[in-house]
Amino acid sequence: MPAELTFRIAGTDEERRAAQHVRYQVYCEEAGILLPHADRVRRLLIEPGDDRGVLLLAYSDAEVIGSVRLLFGRDGALTRDHRETLRVDEFERIVGAERLVVVERLGLVAAFRGQRRVSNGFILELVRVACVRRVDVLLADSEPHLLPMYRQLGMLPIGPPFDLVTAVVVPLVILLRDQQHLERLASPLARTVAGHFSTAPEPELLALLPRAGSEVILDADDSRRIGLFDGLTELQIAIVTREAEVLTFDAGTRIVNEDRQNTTLYVVLDGVVQVSTSERELAFLGAGEVFGEFAFLLCRPRSATVRAKTRTTLAALSTGALDRLIASHPTIGVEIFRNLARAIARKLDPHDDG
Repeated sequence: MPAELTFRIAGTDEERRAAQHVRYQVYCEEAGILLPHADRVRRLLIEPGDDRGVLLLAYSDAEVIGSVRLLFGRDGALTRDHRETLRVDEFERIVGAERLVVVERLGLVAAFRGQRRVSNGFILELVRVACVRRVDVLLADSEPHLLPMYRQLGMLPIGPPFDLVTAVVVPLVILLRDQQHLERLASPLARTVAGHFSTAPEPELLALLPRAGSEVILDADDSRRIGLFDGLTELQIAIVTREAEVLTFDAGTRIVNEDRQNTTLYVVLDGVVQVSTSERELAFLGAGEVFGEFAFLLCRPRSATVRAKTRTTLAALSTGALDRLIASHPTIGVEIFRNLARAIARKLDPHDDG
């Protein structure tokens, strides 16, 4: 029988410490990120936003398994960094600070990470908290490999990826008044927000969202340059790209961190990336080339840092996306893995000159 999930807003010092402890466990111990506010003696990650925000705890039975911080605009909790990275000012001009919330530091301990029932339940609860406070514009960020999950819930990317030092993330928004959008996606959030808001989002708000059909679509010439797609028909390539997240990085932006645990596989669609370690530069990769395959296949930390040398567009394929492809289109999955093996063999072959 699955453990019972419950949620509680931290109201005591003990509960706030529990939130900071599970955050330390997720980010500092499990992810191995060295953060400036980490207290290694008490195993707490205490951050300035904790005093301005609402800390929500997730419990499995009586054990704390996750925490998240909600920063409400009406509390004056949003910082200059939020305004620069999440486009807060643009939304605030339309709805005011009272209808804005920023969600950050959402984390679940390793034993529960990847369990859709748990992650969705946690997100449903934080959305419920926002709805009760009559807040309907929710801003957040996500690492690229989690974008498919957030898209299914109704969140939309609203800008290029940016570097948080601890991770590269994509800014996201969801308009909780947009019941039509949530129902069209069959999002579990639709039921949570039903009855809380009687009006639709302002047209000016909707104008801030990415236009439908603005995603990058590969034409036949582009797809033929990509070795990962060798042997696939145009229809099969279209099936693969529907599972991928297409992301554009400005020149100089870090894409992956050496030693970070992240198993997303990347294909360069356009531009050039630089691959290096802390000791030396390794390679430059251009359109059609793949990186991240060792972390993807071995589920181990990244062996190098990758930055965009020029403005670069990538297709990001998570392990979940590839698992779905294998389950629904095994022939495509076989070709993808065969091409991946060839790409690795070429990289390891000292006699290969191309």
